[in-house]
Amino acid sequence: MLCCVLQGCVGGQPAVLKVFSAEDSNAVAAFLQEARIYVKLAGVQGKCIPELLALGRLPHTGAPVIALSEQQPMQLKQLPEVLHAAEAALQGLHAQGFAHGDVHVGNLLRSGSRVLLCDLEHACSASAGDPACEKDMAQLARLQEDAGAAPS
Repeated sequence: MLCCVLQGCVGGQPAVLKVFSAEDSNAVAAFLQEARIYVKLAGVQGKCIPELLALGRLPHTGAPVIALSEQQPMQLKQLPEVLHAAEAALQGLHAQGFAHGDVHVGNLLRSGSRVLLCDLEHACSASAGDPACEKDMAQLARLQEDAGAAPS
């Protein structure tokens, strides 16, 4: 198992804690990748990705941890009502020079009228129109079909 996701608090703020295995080199690599992406995307935190609250290691195990602002998980049946927000989140990520790489309902979060993308360990450098960005949009279109939403 690369990581587990827990609820907690950081500085009194509700948080989602993504805890990675310290013994698994793949998990550590995923942590480093995701942490790097969150830092690079500081300007769009809260707009198309969750806000990064903290990066570090758990004191008792040394396990790497990413603490993010707590958001509501999406369900597939909710996608039609927030489809444009999901598209905007992907376009926002693409405009920052990154493709998500793993668009599925479990990686979409709801924050009011916004949709935020999480789990960035598969994200890669890309610009709008690159095959990786087109793959993101195709994955979202597949979710639309699964949810019964008309493509936009």
